[in-house]
Amino acid sequence: MKLYFKPLLAGIILLFTANAFAQQVPTAPTDPSVRVGKLDNGLTYYIRHNEYPKGQANFHIAQKVGAVQEDENQNGLAHFLEHMCFNGTENFPDKTLLTWLESIGVKFGINLNAHTSQDQTIYDIMNVPVSRESVVDSCLLILHDWADGLTLAPEEINKERGVIHEEWRSSSNAFMRILEKRGSELYSDSKYSKHLIIGTMDIIDNFPPQVLRDYYEKWYRPDLQGIVVVGDIDVDRTEQKIKEMFAPIQMPANPAQFEYYPIADNDAPILVAQKDKEMPINLILIMIKHDLLPRELRNSDAFLITDYMNSILNTIMGERLNELTFKPDAPFGSSTFYIDKFLTVSTKGAVNMQTVVNDKGYDTALKASLAELKKVKEFGFTASEYDRARAEYLSQLENAYNNRTKEKNDKYAQEYIDNFIENTPITGIEYEYNKMKQLAPMLPLEAINDYARQLINDKNLVLLATGPDKEEVVLPTKEEMQKVIDEVAATPVEAYKDNAIIEPLMSNFPTPGKIVSETENKNMGYTELVLSNGAKVLLKPTAYKDNEIVMRAVSEGGASLYPASDYPNVALISHLWELNGLSQFSMVDLQKILSGKQAYVRAYVDDYEEGMQGNTSPKDLETMMQLLYLNFTQPRYDKEGFEGIKQLAVSQLKNMESDPNYVFQDSVTQIRYAHHPKAMILGMPMMDKMDYDRMFQIYKERFANADDFIFTFSGNFDMNVMRKYVEQYIATLPANGKKEQAANDGKSLAKGTVSREFTRKTENDQAMLSMAWSGSMPYTLENRIKISIAGQLMANELLNRVREDEGAAYSPYSTGRLQKTFEEFFMIQTSFGLNPDKRATSEKLTIACLEDLAKNIPEAELNKMKEFMMKQTDENFHDNNYWAGTMEEYVMNGLDMATDFKATLQKITTKDMQDFIAGLLKQGNRIEVFMMPEK
Repeated sequence: MKLYFKPLLAGIILLFTANAFAQQVPTAPTDPSVRVGKLDNGLTYYIRHNEYPKGQANFHIAQKVGAVQEDENQNGLAHFLEHMCFNGTENFPDKTLLTWLESIGVKFGINLNAHTSQDQTIYDIMNVPVSRESVVDSCLLILHDWADGLTLAPEEINKERGVIHEEWRSSSNAFMRILEKRGSELYSDSKYSKHLIIGTMDIIDNFPPQVLRDYYEKWYRPDLQGIVVVGDIDVDRTEQKIKEMFAPIQMPANPAQFEYYPIADNDAPILVAQKDKEMPINLILIMIKHDLLPRELRNSDAFLITDYMNSILNTIMGERLNELTFKPDAPFGSSTFYIDKFLTVSTKGAVNMQTVVNDKGYDTALKASLAELKKVKEFGFTASEYDRARAEYLSQLENAYNNRTKEKNDKYAQEYIDNFIENTPITGIEYEYNKMKQLAPMLPLEAINDYARQLINDKNLVLLATGPDKEEVVLPTKEEMQKVIDEVAATPVEAYKDNAIIEPLMSNFPTPGKIVSETENKNMGYTELVLSNGAKVLLKPTAYKDNEIVMRAVSEGGASLYPASDYPNVALISHLWELNGLSQFSMVDLQKILSGKQAYVRAYVDDYEEGMQGNTSPKDLETMMQLLYLNFTQPRYDKEGFEGIKQLAVSQLKNMESDPNYVFQDSVTQIRYAHHPKAMILGMPMMDKMDYDRMFQIYKERFANADDFIFTFSGNFDMNVMRKYVEQYIATLPANGKKEQAANDGKSLAKGTVSREFTRKTENDQAMLSMAWSGSMPYTLENRIKISIAGQLMANELLNRVREDEGAAYSPYSTGRLQKTFEEFFMIQTSFGLNPDKRATSEKLTIACLEDLAKNIPEAELNKMKEFMMKQTDENFHDNNYWAGTMEEYVMNGLDMATDFKATLQKITTKDMQDFIAGLLKQGNRIEVFMMPEK
C-alpha cells in the first residue's frame, strides 16, 4: 500500500464510530434489491427485478479477462473471440442467434453487442421483451453458450478475419498508433504495452483455429464469469434457471493462474514526444500515476469517500482551467483535468491533464499546466471553491436519489458488472445518498487538500507531447520538456484567488404576463396555453422520472433567412455561443452561480430553425426558467472576452485537415449539396469568416419574437407552479406578431446520378464510401415510418453482404429519414470505411442492397423491423424528451407520432415496402463519394 493512501485511510477511520475500523474497513452493505449468488463452480450471478422500462430485461455476461491474458501468439484473439460469439454456438448454430434475437425486436449493434478491453470482455443483450418466460430462458441459454458452448468453426473464423482486419483499418487512430509505437516507454514495459486489444494483423490473418480455442478453453471459465440479469423478470425463477444451466459447467482440471499486471512506478519523469500524420490537434498529456484503492477495500465506504474526493478535485480543477481557457491571452487552447485510470489499464490510477496547445506553443502550454498543478500542491483549494464543488456533488446525488424508482436496467447492470470486475460497491442509491449526505459535510477542506497533495506529487510523472506530422509542428524534445519541469519547480507560484459570485441570476423581474387560453389535447395528454404575448406553451406533466423536466422551444427560420456570406456567423451560434456567458455573467461566472443546481438551457440556430433546449429538476425549475428568459432577452456582449473562446476553437480546428474522416465528411457535404456556399461543416474556413458583432446581431434577431416560438415542457411538475412561471418568464418575452417560415435558400441535394472519387494519404490505407438516395416526398406519418424501415432493411443487407459475406467493411450501416425544410424530401444514406481492394465490389453490393429490396423483402425481415420499432415506441412512451419532441412535431407539422404510430406501422406489408422503395429509386437521384488511399 503506497504512502498516499495512508492519510486517506486514517481520515476515513475518524469518520466512523470507535471500533468500526479496529481491524479492517468493513464491507459495504449490498443493496437488498439485487440477489447475488455464487455457484459451486465459481460462477457469480446478479439478478434484479426492475420495471423501468416495463416488460423488458437486460442480460449480460462479464468476463474478467481481456487482451492482457493473451499469449504472444494470441495477440488480438481476445477481441477476435468476442466476434466469434455471434457466429455460432452449440444451441444457436451459424447466424441463428442473431436471427432469433432480431425476430423479437433485439437489433444487432444497438441492443445486442459486446466489447473487449485489456482487462475485461462484456457481452450485452439489452431491451429484451420478456412477456414470455421462454424468451428469458433462451437469453440465458445464449449466455450459457457464450460461457461454454462456442463452436468456433474454422470456416466462420476464416470469414471473420476480413471483418477484424477492416475494424483494425478503421479504428487504428492516431492515438492508438502512438501507443503502439511508444507503449514500452509509456507503460514501463508492462504487458499492457504489447496487447492493445486489436492485436497484430499478421496473427489475425494467419493464426490456426486451435490457438483461438486454447484461449477460450483457458480463460472462459466459471470463476472468471459473472451473469447479470436486470429487468421485469421473476427473480426466483431466473435464479433457478441460472443454476440449472450454469452449474453443470466444469472448471478446468488445472486452471491457469489468473493475475493482474502491474505498472511500475517511476522516480524520473517519463517524457515522450511523437507525431502522427492524422493527429488533428497539438496536445500535451500530463499524467501522475498513483496506486488505486486496493481491490479488497473497494467494496466499502472507503470507495465512496475516495470517489467523492476525486469528484471534488475534478470539479474545482475544471473551474480553474476553464477560467484560464476563456481569457483572451490564454496560455493554451483548452485543458481538462480528471482522475481516472492510467491510460488504458485497470491496475494503476492517474491524475490526468489533457492540454490543447495554441499558437503560444508547447512550452507555454506545458508550463501553465504544471504551474496549475503546483498551485494545488502548495496552496490547495479555497473554502469557496470547496463549498461550490460539494454543493454540486450533493445536488447530483440528490437528483439520482429522487429518480431512484425510475432508473433504467442498464444503469443497474453496469453497477453489477463493475462490482464483479472491480469489486466496487453495490449499496444502492439510498445507502449512498444517506451516507454521503452525512459524510460530505464532515470532510473538511484540509482533508481534501491533503488528498490532492498526495496525488499531485513529485514522482510518477508521465508526459506525452503529440501533434500532426507536419514540418511546421515542432514537438519539444525530452530535454526541453525536462527544462520546463525544472523551471516550474524552481519558480514561485501565487495561490489561486477565487472570484466567488454572490449575485443572483436575476435581480429585476418584469411584470408577469397572462395566460389567455387553455386547451387540452386528450389524445396526447398535454395542455396548450396561449399567452398574452402570443407565445404557445405545451405542458405535459408526467411521472416517468421523479426528478426530470425537459424543455424545448422552436421557431422556423434559422440560417435560411440569411445570405451565404452570413452562414458561418449563424452556424457558429450553435457551436460557440453557449461559451459566451449570459447577461452580465461570463461562462465561468455562470458555472459558479449554478453550482448545486440542476438546470441547463442551450440556444441553437440550425439551417431552418432556431430554438432552445433545457432540462432541470422540479426543485430548480425556476432557475431553468430564468435561464430561458435571459437567453431570449439578455445575450451577453463581450467581444474582447469572446476572443478566448475563438482561440479555443481555433486550437482544436486548425489541424482538422490532418484527420481523413474530417476531410471525407467535408467533401461529402459539399458534393451532396452541389457545392452550395452554405454546404459547410465546422472547421477553419468557417472560423476565418466569423464576425462577432454580426453573430451577436443575428442571435438577437433570431430570438426577438417569442410569438413565433412553440415551447414544450414534459416532466414532473405541478401545473399551477408551472403556470406561474410561464406567466413570469415566457409571457414576458418580447414579441412583435411576425410569423416566419423556412426560406428557399437553394441548399438542396444534388439531382441525378453523381459520382466522385478522390485520393487521400492515410496511415492504414483506409478507403471511405458514402452513398445517398434522395428525392421529394410528402411529409406524412406513413412515409416517415416507411423511410425508417427502408433504412433499417438496407442496414441488414449491408451487414450480411458487405461485412459478413465479403469481409469488405467493419461497420456498414444505413439510415432513412424524411425531412421538412423549405421542401419535403427523403434521404437514405450510408457511409463507411472499407478495404480499398474491394472498392468496386463494395459499390456494386451497396447499390444492389437497396435495389434488391424493391423486388423482394422477406416477410420475416419486415417483421424484425416492426418488432424493433414497436418495442422502441413502448420505450419512447416513457421518455420526456420523446414527448417534448412529439408535441412540437404535432403542433408545427401536424404529425401525430403517438396516437397513430403503432396502427400505421402494423398495417405496412412487404408489398407496400417493395413498391415504396421502387418509387424512391425511380426518382433517379444517387450521390456516391469515394475517398481512396494514395498509393
